This record gives sequence, C-alpha cells and structure tokens, in this order.
Amino acid sequence: MKAELELLPHQVGTLLVFGLDGSFVASAYSYPIGASRQWFALDTAGNMTNRFAWPISSAPIQSSDGMQVIYAATDPQTGHRALFVRDLNGAPRLISVGDLVPTRWVDAFRVLVDDPGDHTAIYALDTRTGTKETVMSTPPTHPTLPTTGNNWINPSGDLRWALIHRLDPDGSYVRSDLYDVTRHEYVSAVVPGTAFLAPRGDIAVWLASDGLRGMHLCDRREVTLAAISAEPTMLTGMRWSPDGRYFSVSLGPTAETHGPQRDLILDFERGVVAQLDEPWGYIQQWAPRNEYVAVGRIGYHAADVRLARLIIP
Repeated sequence: MKAELELLPHQVGTLLVFGLDGSFVASAYSYPIGASRQWFALDTAGNMTNRFAWPISSAPIQSSDGMQVIYAATDPQTGHRALFVRDLNGAPRLISVGDLVPTRWVDAFRVLVDDPGDHTAIYALDTRTGTKETVMSTPPTHPTLPTTGNNWINPSGDLRWALIHRLDPDGSYVRSDLYDVTRHEYVSAVVPGTAFLAPRGDIAVWLASDGLRGMHLCDRREVTLAAISAEPTMLTGMRWSPDGRYFSVSLGPTAETHGPQRDLILDFERGVVAQLDEPWGYIQQWAPRNEYVAVGRIGYHAADVRLARLIIP
C-alpha cells in the first residue's frame, strides 16, 4: 500500500505544540543556545501570526488528545526548577517544584516522570493535583542472571510490563529483561534491547534482519509485521503516534538535499502497512489525532523541519 505525504508551507523548528493559543501550530528552534525560548505561531496557511517568549527549560510534551502541555521551567516564586502544565488556551499551572523529568503522558491527566534523586520506583504525576503516585517499584535483582552497573527501566504503555535494560559499570549495554509489573516477577522471554514500546497497550516493535518484528508482551508471540526487501544503509528514525495506533520507521540517511530512501508506516488498528517512497524527510513527530506529521532532514547544526499531511488509503 502506498501512502502520500503532502508538504505544507509551514517551516518549523524541532519544538512543536499544535493548537497553542488558537494557532495552527506554535514552534521554536533548538539551536542556537537560547532559541528554544523564542517561539512563533503559524496559522493554517503557514503565515506567522505571533512571536512570543516562552522561558521553558525542557521540550514541551503534548498530551495524546492535544489538549494539554507539560514542561519544565523556573518557578518565579522560588527560583527553582519546576513542572508546569497548561491547557492550550489557558495559563500555566505549577504542579511540582523539583527535579522531576516528564517523559510521556500515561492518560488524560497523568504523566510518567523520572525522579533523579529517587531510584526506588517509577512515578506518575497527576496534573490535576500535583500528586506523585508510584506506578511500579524498581524490580529486584534478577534471580538467576548476573547484573552489574546501572539499569534503565522502560515501562509499557499499559504499565503492566517493563523492559529492564542492563548496563555494565562503564555504561555498555548488556541485555534486556522482561518484567511482569502486576505479578512482580521476571518473565523468561527474549525481547531485543532495541524494541520500541507503544505509548498505549503492550506492543513492542523492533527492526530485525528480515524486517520489522513485534509482539504483544502479554503472550510474547513474535511475528513479522513488515518485510524489508533490501538492507537499509541507515535507520533514521522510529516513532509511535501519541495514541499508539501508528508506528513509523524511516530507512536510509538524510541530508540537507534529500530525505530517506523510504518510510514504512504500520497501522495497528487496521492491520496494514503503508510505504512512502523517497519522502521529503523522516517522520520525527506525530501531531495529536495523527493527521499531520513533522518531517525532518539532518542539517549542519539542527534538523530542517517541515509539516506535512499524511494520507494513508
């Protein structure tokens, strides 16, 4: 199945929020230093309608329904780092002061966060109350396999599973173990450390020598999702849509003058695979509701980014 990518006139930076303050999209560049605080708004025709300062200190993360944004900034009252959440047309609300790092939205009101000072659990922050709740406790040492160095915990979209990525003391990757969060036990299964977990549900996807492979973590039946006939010279990017319906993989390098060789897009709702041949750029971000994507080409300092409408028959 062939998909189409209709480029829009919008030239944007790597930081994006769709629908902010009535705009079609608001954006900022990540280079040079300080550019991430200088934002601009574009209308549906790509015309700039506003410039404004937004003194954020982390990339804003938009909820899957597009209605809220969470980000880090300096609390003007204390001068300390803090997390703020805001509706698209509302004022920011302080929800937590400290070093919590937001990673992704769990649902409409909770955000998964890392606490650099607390490695005993994985937490979610309720954006309505600022309450930090434990999603899962840090798994115990594996009962049979040796573990040294640090671990990186990657929870599944439904928070019932987690991939525990094992590192040596020098930071080198060793292996990945699958952990059943509900039963508090390790599962005997081989899941590659390169697997991408869906932001919803329990699907894991990874690139193998013969194509894209995947499984549901609940039953761990490995299947080929899409065959790849020729070995790509480079894997440029793999991205989930915010709701976990689509997964895109860009094959081949990009440069200032060309995009990747092709993009594969898996639609898990319909069970189909669509292909984009020689797209303008690699898919680096999906918009809420999946109608638009940000596509990029690797530049000298930062990516050259455009917006596009993705058309899948």
